[in-house]
This record gives sequence, structure tokens and C-alpha cells, in this order.
Amino acid sequence: MNKPLVLWIPNSARDSKAFGDRLSQLGFSLVTCAGRGDVDKLKQEARVLLVDLDLPLSDIEAFLAYRRKADPQAKVTFFGYYHASHDGDQPKLELGPISRIYPVRRVFSIPFQEEALFQAIQGRCQKTTKKRKRILVIDDSPTQLALTIKSLSEFYNVITASTGQEGLRLSMMEEPDLILLDLNMPDTNGLKVCADLKSFYPTDQTPIIAYTASGDMDLIKKSMLVGATDYVIKEADDASLIKKIEQFLKSNYTEIGNHE
Repeated sequence: MNKPLVLWIPNSARDSKAFGDRLSQLGFSLVTCAGRGDVDKLKQEARVLLVDLDLPLSDIEAFLAYRRKADPQAKVTFFGYYHASHDGDQPKLELGPISRIYPVRRVFSIPFQEEALFQAIQGRCQKTTKKRKRILVIDDSPTQLALTIKSLSEFYNVITASTGQEGLRLSMMEEPDLILLDLNMPDTNGLKVCADLKSFYPTDQTPIIAYTASGDMDLIKKSMLVGATDYVIKEADDASLIKKIEQFLKSNYTEIGNHE
């Protein structure tokens, strides 16, 4: 049986042998893409792409665009890491999201824990028989969250977040198929959360439905400008909400122009 494949894009190849040996012990196969001359390696089927975020952003985006072009339908998880500092010969690393916006990447970076990373890679490489789509609902109202869960849980796996910050973290960890985003939250501007989600890989291609009680069309239009796919007024009936969600889940939605 073939080993699960991990594609690795390092800034330096000096640690590749030790890293490859460790992954091999855990039952993975590591393919190192050391530069743009190695891009053909990205055509290989893999569930995980691990990227050194100390690389120039233009290089990172070129690698990811090439990977998506090679296999547009592939469900690939992107892990990023930083060389935060060095302790002797051992680099101290931080895990972070792959984002076009540098401050966003740094804000969400966390201390690197080798075992946690390997467990995450292992989880992403496991075969999945998941049939129910995953919907992430980001809303600060406990009452509204409860109503939304009641409306959707019969048909989808529903993940909830009560703040924009929590929603951003969950979007990276849980890889939802669609995000329902409240535009009016106390801890952060919903428009900013929407823009941040569209800066991350892989949620840059996840459909986002703006969810608002106000019916403020000016706010809704602004949400479309920063990346929302559509909108729903919270007073809409369950059937209308599910119809809107299914419109995008069944269409294999891809945002045109992101990775040409």
C-alpha cells in the first residue's frame, strides 16, 4: 500500500533529511520541492502541502497556483511555518496560516509543536468517507446560533464561532465547505473577517454567505466587494437559507480569477 504523500516547500533544504526520516517513521512519504525548477513535483497527488513561510510571498503564491492548476479538484490542506528563532542548531518554529496579508499570518501564528503538526498531517492524510458538508457559522448571538444550528444540523455538520477571531481560527482548522458570516459582531468588523478569510489558503476559495439582520444593502454591497459570495437576511425562512447554501455546495464553487 502506498504511503500518504506530503509535499514540502522549504526555504532551506538543510533540515529535509531529518524531517523526511521523521515523517517516514510515521508512515508518510515526503517529496521536497526546493525551488521553482522543481514545480513538476507538485503535480503528484497529495493531501498535505507544507510551506516555509519565510519564502518570498511571490514564490509561495506561484507554488500554490501551480499546484491548484495541476489538480483543481484536489482537496489539499496547506500548513505553513516560520523560523521564529534558533537555539543552537535547532530552529524554533511557529505554525501559521498561509495568507497574502503578512500581519494576518503573524497574528495567527502559534508555537510550533512537532507532535501536533505530525498528528495534524496524519489526520489530513487519512481517507475520509465524509458525506455531510461542513458549514461554519460565525455569529455573536447565542440565540441566532441556536436557531441556525436547529435549521441546518439535519442536513450538514455545523461548526459555530461566536467571535470573528474564533471564526478565523476555526476556518483554518476545520476546512468548512461554506461559511455563514454575521456582518455585525462586537469584537471585530464582519467586513474585515470576510477580507481576512479571502486572504487565507484554502478559504480563499470557500463560498462565504453574508448573514445580517439589518438588511443594510450598503453593508451587504461592501461585503461583496471584500469577498462575500452572496447574502441572506436572518429573517429568511429555513427553506430559503438551505436553498441558498445548496446553490454553492452543488456548484463546486471556485472564485474566478484568484489563481490565474
